Amino acid sequence: MPISRLKCFPVTPVVALLSLALLPQAARAQAILGATSATTNMGSFFGSPNSLINQSGLSATYTSGVTNFATFTSTATHNFNSPAINTAGSASWASGLGNKTGVVTFDMGSLVTLDKIAVWNWGGSDPVSLTGFNLFSDDNSSFTSATSLGSFTVDPNGAAFANPAQVFSFASTTDRYFRMSITSNNGHSLFTGFGEVAFQQGVSTPSSVTPELPGAMQLLPALLPVALIGARKRFKNGARKHFKKA
Repeated sequence: MPISRLKCFPVTPVVALLSLALLPQAARAQAILGATSATTNMGSFFGSPNSLINQSGLSATYTSGVTNFATFTSTATHNFNSPAINTAGSASWASGLGNKTGVVTFDMGSLVTLDKIAVWNWGGSDPVSLTGFNLFSDDNSSFTSATSLGSFTVDPNGAAFANPAQVFSFASTTDRYFRMSITSNNGHSLFTGFGEVAFQQGVSTPSSVTPELPGAMQLLPALLPVALIGARKRFKNGARKHFKKA
């Protein structure tokens, strides 16, 4: 019998694990990320910049880095007056009198990759509602090398006590600080306000990601040589039996 007809030997479990390790891993659902702090150069008439990130006024709460962004923003609404805007823990923020435009800067706490921003507006067609902003990012709080992420128009309408999120996309960007430059409101002559802001965790480019083998696959570097030696021995034993029968 020609050697080409030798019986094939079963693949070892380690080799099977190796083949699984080489398969593309399923993409993780993109999570919602909240800033760790917020500041502004516009002053505050109602609330504070941190009112924009404390989840007060939202109909549900999220866990930053865990909760799915798309699912949360498609269902959670915001009540601009719960807690009341003139109390501690205000659900919304409004700039100081005479400061309709300016910047609100969000510190994410560390370098993060983001590709969407969700804004819950004041709503109810109120003149104070935000209607336009530009978005920038940088790795330093002085924004000395800022990246422009786009200009966005915000709808001032929607129920004031159950205002839905408005989601805006931008190119996936890795930075620590993200800044909204407020450009317009819905007609109020003195100040601008809105309710809440959150971001979507983006996907890093493949070149910046180091693959991590899950679970038992981390043992492959140590187990693979053992598996190959075992396979070689089984092949030799099978060959000897074949030639004895022949």
